[in-house]
Amino acid sequence: MPSKRQKNIESGWRSPAHFKKLTANHERIIQSIHKNPVTIVNGPAGSLKTFLSLQTSLRLIKQGLYERILYIRQNIQRPNEKGLGFRPGEESEKLSPLLKPIEDNLNALVPPGELDYLLKAKRIEGSDIEMIRGRSPLETILILDEAQNADLTALETVMTRKPESSKLILLGDFKGQRDLFSREFDAFELVCEEFSRRSPFCVINLNYGDILRDPLIKQIIEAFSAIRERL
Repeated sequence: MPSKRQKNIESGWRSPAHFKKLTANHERIIQSIHKNPVTIVNGPAGSLKTFLSLQTSLRLIKQGLYERILYIRQNIQRPNEKGLGFRPGEESEKLSPLLKPIEDNLNALVPPGELDYLLKAKRIEGSDIEMIRGRSPLETILILDEAQNADLTALETVMTRKPESSKLILLGDFKGQRDLFSREFDAFELVCEEFSRRSPFCVINLNYGDILRDPLIKQIIEAFSAIRERL
């Protein structure tokens, strides 16, 4: 008998064919999300960090183990630009752009009609870090993406929002893809280092061999690294 949480969820959630040959590190991500309350993943673009986290989280929701996904990002503001909390409009209007980065992944994983249901029922929500302060979302899988763009205070804010009944996943790339460059934004690297020594936290470091989105991405990353070294 399906649980109450499962009754409106179909069983046809998918895996794109070109993502089926997963590496050992990819399998570690899936296993850790199932097993551990907190999973932290550092890895280059194209290494399926976000895709696998969403896929595994959706499966846990389908199994009735969790109520929803809360997808969190650091809002990168230009100088003199107001944060999301100060902008006009309803909360849904402010937060909908935060789900845009995972739109392709969700479309690949979930049939269209079911995705509409999940979004309207708020089984998948988006949030900016500044709007999560004071919240403690129960029975939720919290996914902080692009964690390399968050400072230490922001990372602490997100991590301390996790209640016992929820899971937390931090995803980032402290070696490469970063929108802000300063010592203040080395926080994700420091978090990975510190929590790798603590239990029950699981820190997984991906490498170029885990890039499956497109083999050219490795060359692109290496080229930009070379450019930065010459600056």
